[in-house]
Amino acid sequence: MQRQQDTKKITVTSPLLPPLEEFIPYLEDIWRRKWITNNGHYHQ
Repeated sequence: MQRQQDTKKITVTSPLLPPLEEFIPYLEDIWRRKWITNNGHYHQ
């Protein structure tokens, strides 16, 4: 018995992201500090 492949997309999760305009100042600060790894200014 062959199973028909369902082509309908089912979205399980979608990330909740801030508007890009709100996020850019954080990225600019991170780039200015040149510390993008763990234990940086924004790491919790």
